[in-house]
Amino acid sequence: MINNKAMRILIVDDSLERSLQIEKWLNRLGYYRIAPIRCPKQLLSLTEYPSAPFGLLIVSRALVEEANLDMHAFCLERPNVLRTLIF
Repeated sequence: MINNKAMRILIVDDSLERSLQIEKWLNRLGYYRIAPIRCPKQLLSLTEYPSAPFGLLIVSRALVEEANLDMHAFCLERPNVLRTLIF
């Protein structure tokens, strides 16, 4: 269970509606440091350089497959992404 309400969360999905719905669900659970983005290029730029870690990365499987991203390698190369959920 993730109980750090101050953690940063990154949502990556090309559907703005779905991203906003996920953000709304997380807000109801008390999480407010959420950044929805819409493309893999933004994901790469936001996580390329070490910064304050993202406690959770929520990413669309369809987007990952479309961009040919190896999420396992991606997460291993980015220590500032602590947990990943692919839906």
